Amino acid sequence: ASKDRSVLVWHIETGELLFVLAGGHKDQVMNIQFSPDSQLLASSSKDRKAIVWNLVSGAITHVLCGHRNRVDALAFHPDPTQPFLISGSHDGSVLVWDYCQGVCLQALNIHEEHVIHVAFSKDGRWLLCSSADKTISVWTLDIQSLKQRACNALHVQLEQRCMQHRNTPSELDLLAFEMERMVEFLVLTMMAADRCDEPGL
Repeated sequence: ASKDRSVLVWHIETGELLFVLAGGHKDQVMNIQFSPDSQLLASSSKDRKAIVWNLVSGAITHVLCGHRNRVDALAFHPDPTQPFLISGSHDGSVLVWDYCQGVCLQALNIHEEHVIHVAFSKDGRWLLCSSADKTISVWTLDIQSLKQRACNALHVQLEQRCMQHRNTPSELDLLAFEMERMVEFLVLTMMAADRCDEPGL
């Protein structure tokens, strides 16, 4: 990550430059984090945005806008079946995102000064946030509530896309295929979350 607003992705063993991720941020990049499966990368910037990049194609999947100041901290949920990304900002806020849909699911506002770092516990049950206000906040995420919010956001997206693509049979076929994949992913996410909620796991 650099002041030139780009992110360079290198192959550790060969030293080969794999991607130059540029054109997304409008100011200095402050933080980068890999997803647990290494298929995605999240970057944050002084431009108040976080961006999720596809490391297979090098393309932007989502631009996450919601903070009022620069975004300094990022953390992916350690379970790749749980599509949650946490961002912490200089405005003192912490936002919980569904990075597959690009929507904010929850805002955690407790710190009086800027958030320095965010991190999940290894099992993903706890979220820790440190701040310049000299405090560390510890959160348990309500997975059931987040699942419902993600489902609601998906429903709204599908309704909007149905309105946009109701012209030709080919467009409807494509939309139906995309809807099936999105619902399938959501069901798998909900099943994984249910397993995590079971006692003893």
